[in-house]
Amino acid sequence: MNKKTLLKILKNNQNVSETMLQMLNNQRIHYLEFSLMNLTMNATTWLEMVNEPSYQEVLKKEALPFQVVGSIRETITKSLILHPSKEVAISHIKALLTYKEHLKSYVEVLIGYSDQLNAMEYMMNRKEARFKKVCMSIEEDEAFCGRLLQFIFKNDNHVLINEKIKQVIAQLPIRMTKNKFLDYIEQSLDRYKSGELKVFENYIQNIKDTIAPVQIHGYGQYFKEIFNRLEVLLKIDIESISKETYLFITEEILWIADKIKDSMSLYLLTVDLINDALGVLYSIKTLDETIEERPSICKGLKVLSLLQNQSISGFTLNTELKAALHTLEGEFERILDNIKDYNECVSLCLNSHTKAIQQYNFEEIFNDIECLDLLQSSNQFALLDEEDSSNCCVDEIILAKAKRQMNAFIKQQFDTKSRFMIRAIISSVLSLLPVFFKSPEEIYTYSTQALLNCRDKDEKQASKLLINQIIEEYDV
Repeated sequence: MNKKTLLKILKNNQNVSETMLQMLNNQRIHYLEFSLMNLTMNATTWLEMVNEPSYQEVLKKEALPFQVVGSIRETITKSLILHPSKEVAISHIKALLTYKEHLKSYVEVLIGYSDQLNAMEYMMNRKEARFKKVCMSIEEDEAFCGRLLQFIFKNDNHVLINEKIKQVIAQLPIRMTKNKFLDYIEQSLDRYKSGELKVFENYIQNIKDTIAPVQIHGYGQYFKEIFNRLEVLLKIDIESISKETYLFITEEILWIADKIKDSMSLYLLTVDLINDALGVLYSIKTLDETIEERPSICKGLKVLSLLQNQSISGFTLNTELKAALHTLEGEFERILDNIKDYNECVSLCLNSHTKAIQQYNFEEIFNDIECLDLLQSSNQFALLDEEDSSNCCVDEIILAKAKRQMNAFIKQQFDTKSRFMIRAIISSVLSLLPVFFKSPEEIYTYSTQALLNCRDKDEKQASKLLINQIIEEYDV
């Protein structure tokens, strides 16, 4: 039954129970097909990745991705062939969600290390002119800022304009007082008044993690080699470094950045595998239809079987596997079109047939479809089956308390850090905040004051060079 027919029947309230069940079954099969296709592609990529030397280095020290993939290999093929009971499917889902939470902790630590590395890079960029021959700009600060304004407002795309503003502000010399910085933080918090509490809390935590990554759970425990080498850099007095120390730091920054990139790629791809596996399990959890005979399912199972027959360490993309993967070409577009079409029918039911959903006990199936939709979203760590917190809003009392606690937190953190590190942190946080300028004139004033108040010629020159690089990247 196509979308047009389904919508017509549902709008006319004809055979609602049977029509709704058929729609739900078809949509779950569409999601099953999509999850299975994704799983085969991502599993192939993962197996190729872990046989590369740089990723093998990661796995020698961190075995969690191996454990996750081992669990998925054991669970998914059996589930698709044997079609487990609802209880067994739920137990598999719980196990995978536990793995996903562990992986999230590791990813958050990597982000914390990356924030620390970005702070080091920010400081070193402003020392570069002291040790390298750099062509000094003769462009006056006011002229430079005028050109900067032209770059920012070159087009009318507001999203792009805001992104440019954030990138530029992060590279300008930081010469604001702590109180001014706190004012910008408070202005950003004000935007969440009457908004959803959970979103507000996540935003605050994101700022705190950027300011003090060491407070992230698992910091210093996961990826010990990265942590140890990063700690050596953070203990160096940046203000009076020699050329030898500068060269040592820049080499270490490159090494650490590569390790973070490799680790992040591997862990995020492992999260994708979990989400694909969860998609399969949520699709079949309460599905009472035969699925093995469907062509797309057969193709996906064929690929999974071939992947299953190979060892992780000795994986090769052989001729048979290539041919099996080739049969999946074109399937994604068809399945995505089906999901999009049926989502209109699901929305109609949720808006117009809430009583029927309760009457025929379809709530759990609709909840599963909502989870399936979340699993395909851009948020790899989207929470499934989360309690609805939309009624919990940020009132004046919550907002005032959050401001007091944030001010105290920032002052406490800044009391223990050098002025160079404070500037680096402020730069990182400013790039997270919503754009706080109300007009082009305010941007011009802010940028000219930032440059004019910077007495360090090396730092000013570095800022201009970095901003010019940003401009050139957009012009390519």
